[in-house]
Amino acid sequence: MKISKYNSKITLDFLLNEKENQFFDRKSASIKINKLAEAIIGFANADGGLIVVGIEDGKIEGVLSQGNIKVNDILQCGFQKCIPSH
Repeated sequence: MKISKYNSKITLDFLLNEKENQFFDRKSASIKINKLAEAIIGFANADGGLIVVGIEDGKIEGVLSQGNIKVNDILQCGFQKCIPSH
């Protein structure tokens, strides 16, 4: 059983089977970066939560081999696309 080094409650089983709700959402690896930014902003404006990229319909897609999307783009999305309003 793989366990997150950040939170022991986040296991692969959890990521695959947890029901999506206002605190947990799965996104396809082929998500456009602007759409991912919208999800991040939505969670930030609410009570936070966990967004998992690369799992869809109960299947692990991964993110390394998904067309134009690069892992670094996903990691930097919150910094580059989620600019606070003044």
